[in-house]
This record gives sequence, structure tokens and C-alpha cells, in this order.
Amino acid sequence: QLEQEVVRLRAERVASEERAREAEAKLAGRRFLNAARQVFQPEAGGASLAIDWAVGAQWPGPRDSGQCVQHLRACLEGRSAALSIGPPPPDWRAHLTLGLRRLGNVEPALLRLHVRDSPADVFLGFLWPSPTF
Repeated sequence: QLEQEVVRLRAERVASEERAREAEAKLAGRRFLNAARQVFQPEAGGASLAIDWAVGAQWPGPRDSGQCVQHLRACLEGRSAALSIGPPPPDWRAHLTLGLRRLGNVEPALLRLHVRDSPADVFLGFLWPSPTF
């Protein structure tokens, strides 16, 4: 009878240890999800930027994606990127002219940035691959 009690208690201990391991795994998963939410959710009132790959009638370009758009989309797929915004260099016209000569037939991507809920705030620009600036 005492041996049966020892066997039963050992079985309970094994079951309890298994439940503890499962609970620890769940806790670790929740901690990971909470950390991911903090990293990937914009702060309350913070700015966010969404990429919409424009197609269709609302876009001024041709219906098919240009070479630069396809290249950019392939580069960004599954990756993070940083957008830097600042004033142009003093000789920006020369940079633009030289860049256009060097690119030849490469078609740039048209960027259109609009602030949501503010139709008057629209910014336009061209983007093409550039090894250096």
C-alpha cells in the first residue's frame, strides 16, 4: 500500500512538471507577442507610414508596373527599410541632371505621399535605383 502511494505521488509529480513546462512555454510566447506588439505598433499619437502599391485608374502612370517599381517592390518584400527625409544638397539640380544622364532608359517610380485625412497635403517625387548619392 505504501508502494502504491509512492507510485501515485511520482506520477502526480511528473504530470505537474509537464503542466509547469507547458505554462512556462505559454508565458514565454505571450511575452514574445507583447514585445512584438510594442515594437511594431505605432505609439499612441505617433506617425506611421503605409506603402500602397498603386495600380488602376487612380494612378497617373501606365497600368503595368514599371521596371523601377518592380525592382523596389522586390527589394522591400519581407524586409524593413528606413526613409530619410531632408533638404536637398545645394547642387541638387546638377545631381538630378547627372543622375538622369547616367540612368539612360531607366524609368523611375513616382512617389505620391499624402497625409491621411488631409487632402491638401500631397507631396510628389521620383525614385530610381542609385548606387551612391
